[in-house]
Amino acid sequence: MIEVDKLTLDKDTKSESGYENEVLRNSKGELICYHCGDICPDDKVHIGNKYFCCNGCKTVYEILDNTGMCGYYDIEENPGFSLKGRKQEQYGWLDDQEVIERLIDFTDGTTTKVTFHLPQMHCAACVWLLENLYKFNEGIVVSRVNFTKKEIFITFLND
Repeated sequence: MIEVDKLTLDKDTKSESGYENEVLRNSKGELICYHCGDICPDDKVHIGNKYFCCNGCKTVYEILDNTGMCGYYDIEENPGFSLKGRKQEQYGWLDDQEVIERLIDFTDGTTTKVTFHLPQMHCAACVWLLENLYKFNEGIVVSRVNFTKKEIFITFLND
């Protein structure tokens, strides 16, 4: 057992993402979410010995696992972040034509290019995930990060 910033990590058997049997617990012995680091309310949401605080974190893990991108967890300790307690925002305004025109850098009807400013981007894990967006969605052709300016440039195919 290894002590990591007031978390304990039981590590048994090596696997591609580090270990097959990974159970995170805080100093009180409570289960910690494998993805975001929140306390798990119970032990019901898990995949093997990887426990999650909610189905959202479990789903993100499954997406990363199914696309061969669990290396994300090797880059950043507790890399995800929890949305608990945050008000879910409505994104309907993104369908407004005026907003669309302001967001798009270029489009030829087949391919579109956009740039987003991401002030919360802060680590190598963020950059790694953002530059691998094409693995999550085949419609994304290119995603390139400028970490210094906290920007991402995305080229995608129109549906």
